[in-house]
Amino acid sequence: TLFDQVELFQNDNGSVRGALKSVSEMSYKNNSSAIVLATHGVAVDYNLGFLMPGLLSSENGELELITSVQLEVFDLKNSIVALSACDTATGFTQRSDQYLTGFVTGFANAGSEFNIASLWPVISSASKRHTEAFFDGWKKSNLIDGIRRSKEAVKKILDDLPFVYVYP
Repeated sequence: TLFDQVELFQNDNGSVRGALKSVSEMSYKNNSSAIVLATHGVAVDYNLGFLMPGLLSSENGELELITSVQLEVFDLKNSIVALSACDTATGFTQRSDQYLTGFVTGFANAGSEFNIASLWPVISSASKRHTEAFFDGWKKSNLIDGIRRSKEAVKKILDDLPFVYVYP
């Protein structure tokens, strides 16, 4: 069945690298996986010294930013990645030819078959409802139903925010 094994990486053990390593190990065994990275995303901001998009991670008890180029060491084939973090679909936004680079490209280059990311800031409560409804709907029915359920779960919030849904 879909998603019958769950691993949770949070708080001091909220390691993005640890989670991606676990997905890589599943990939080596030819198992499919879905990973939700609910963290803080940092967009490129040359004025603040953020030269690459980053995801906040707890690595060995220390907070650090994992950049999109650091993903290439992981084998994420047979995986789906949901980024529940601000600005994770943005890339190098000062260059129009690289708007959708960064994590979208990084996870795709690492072998992920499907990526969900955001071009805008993410509200944590809406993101949680969205993610739970998405995976619940997918597990109970199919991917399209998961997308529909996630949209319904946050309808009131979405009326006030910009949001993009891409249907397969």
